Amino acid sequence: IASRVGSGKLQQWIRDIISLASAPELPQMYSIISQIPFVGVVTNTWDDLIERAFGHRNPVTITPTAREILTSAMREDSFFVFKRFGRLSDQPREFLFTPEQHRRAALQNRALNRFISTLCASRTFLFIGTSLSGIEEFFVSSGIRTTPGRTHYALVPNEPGTDLERERLANKFSIKLLGYNATPAFPEVPEFLRQVASKLPIGALGTRPGREPRTLGQITLNNIGPFDNLTLSLDRRWNLILGDNGC
Repeated sequence: IASRVGSGKLQQWIRDIISLASAPELPQMYSIISQIPFVGVVTNTWDDLIERAFGHRNPVTITPTAREILTSAMREDSFFVFKRFGRLSDQPREFLFTPEQHRRAALQNRALNRFISTLCASRTFLFIGTSLSGIEEFFVSSGIRTTPGRTHYALVPNEPGTDLERERLANKFSIKLLGYNATPAFPEVPEFLRQVASKLPIGALGTRPGREPRTLGQITLNNIGPFDNLTLSLDRRWNLILGDNGC
């Protein structure tokens, strides 16, 4: 479609659809999900519902064409919203429409590859509102072949063939399927999120659990410059070490 009608017209159609479905109040599911202290959100959508829901977390919005912001987001451990298909923009590069376009963007952006690989290896994913084929497409198009040592989870409706996919996805991507019996409008999804939020410690809702910063307690120099052997004890205050070159 994109190749026939052009990026500009396609984006305008999407804007029209989003504006027809938009409302001043957030949908219930977004209000609930914003209470859970996720470290970040990966979304396939072009709307701004996730950013609005997590506005109190001051999210860093990341798109597939980003480079510097990817590095800083990993380094600073900032709460992020990664929009896999970019955003509606006057810049055609910022807007992706197909998984193949995302795959090409990931191949061209090494920082994006490192970002997604680091997420898959160090964070636990919870997939919500995504089909089984969509979950597999996310890993494949991102260049992720396996996620050893890290179990991910996916909330999916029970359907014919789900049991077969359960074993395959567990072996291939370490994904554990959380099945539910779906009814019209899928009220089971916000109820699941509500139960997750209810299990959190008091005071944890909407915040990220604090972590004690890692600090150095001691440094030992062996055969470095004029020091044959020197042990320095460090404390939580500022510690300044000057070398013989002034650094």
